[in-house]
Amino acid sequence: MAAPSLPPHIWSACRHEDAPHVGSLVYFYPEEGFLEQCASVPSGIDPDLPLFLCSVKSVCLLTDPHSDEVYSVTSLNPIASPPCPFNGYHSSTSPSHTHTALSSSKVLSRSDTTTGSLSVPISCAKNIFP
Repeated sequence: MAAPSLPPHIWSACRHEDAPHVGSLVYFYPEEGFLEQCASVPSGIDPDLPLFLCSVKSVCLLTDPHSDEVYSVTSLNPIASPPCPFNGYHSSTSPSHTHTALSSSKVLSRSDTTTGSLSVPISCAKNIFP
């Protein structure tokens, strides 16, 4: 049985977030072993990068008929020689281009996993979260 598709406003209400729009730019972080499973790496893509800039080709908003869980199937088109957004990291194909992105990391404490809430630094909340 095929997974039923959902209207975007219902999917967003269930998921509490929006899916990327067709044509928007996103970063794809491949899991270990992903490139080894590809038939061929697209030309212009540096396989040593930890992420790839891609444009969204299509988005299907779906729901699992057994669990009612919502999910999306997103098709991506890699963009050749994507700039890496992290300070100090240069692509081997474009060493003169550097870009920055805001990021934050936090080691989870026991209280983070038992109370159902997560504390983040104020600077992170003000700069990253809407």
